[in-house]
Amino acid sequence: GLSGRVSTPSVSLESGEYTGPQECEITVAIPPTATIYYTLDGTEPTTESTVYTGPLTISESCVLSVIAAADNYGVSNLVRKSYVIN
Repeated sequence: GLSGRVSTPSVSLESGEYTGPQECEITVAIPPTATIYYTLDGTEPTTESTVYTGPLTISESCVLSVIAAADNYGVSNLVRKSYVIN
């Protein structure tokens, strides 16, 4: 059976307006081994989307959408952040 859902991913960079490129880290508490998937074009990510492998550099305005998935868990809630880079 499922062990519940993967916990909602935590995104280090809050939505907002920034000057110049920003580094963004994404983590998942439970389970720490969950695979994180993301898109930057506002579409809803799936387990076919880009896999997060380390800090992202956000260098242009975008919408970051993130989910996480793991074996024996339900997929996490979706997290969405909007960035304006000047």
